[in-house]
Amino acid sequence: MTRLSRAFLAVTFCLLISISSFAQTEKGNIRIGSSFKMNTLPKGNAGLFLGEQKHFEIGIIPNFSYFIFDGFSLGLVTPYY
Repeated sequence: MTRLSRAFLAVTFCLLISISSFAQTEKGNIRIGSSFKMNTLPKGNAGLFLGEQKHFEIGIIPNFSYFIFDGFSLGLVTPYY
């Protein structure tokens, strides 16, 4: 892992743990969120189809849910890689 990617991961981790939130799980509330995915594989370990190429992958995963009862929601997750 390069020095820049380690620094990026450290800053991202610090930002994520510094954000606090309070859940409102009552009936009728809407929850909108997302996730972020980043994956790298070194040369030679990228899998059968990539051969000797270096592999880098980024994914954004938005999600939406609606609370139909107190503490229970139904939602939709749409990953994009």
